[in-house]
Amino acid sequence: MGKQNGFGMVSCVNLLLWLWVLIFVMKLMPLYWEHYLVVTAVEKSIKHMEVGKQDPVAVMDAINRGLLMNNVKNLGPDNFTIKIVDQKPQVTLNYFEEKPMMFNISLMVKFNDEFKSK
Repeated sequence: MGKQNGFGMVSCVNLLLWLWVLIFVMKLMPLYWEHYLVVTAVEKSIKHMEVGKQDPVAVMDAINRGLLMNNVKNLGPDNFTIKIVDQKPQVTLNYFEEKPMMFNISLMVKFNDEFKSK
């Protein structure tokens, strides 16, 4: 018969490490999903802008409608910089999210994207 092994110290550390990685991923996933929704809303808003209505206020209104449809509530006009270059909108998105992980450890993720109309 073979030698039996129990649940030793190495197995316990290995289990705790995988549990920590799982918690880390589960805390980060909603942040990146929401960022994906924001990026999608901004890209669609820029893509469907009419040629004559490309002032910064109209672009921000279109972006706000997209964010509202995707249920994104933690971003506002202060997170966006909108410029009109060659009659095409250019949007810069800059924000960060902070999410408590456990005890006194928090995760902070910074997002900085630029979008140009084609």
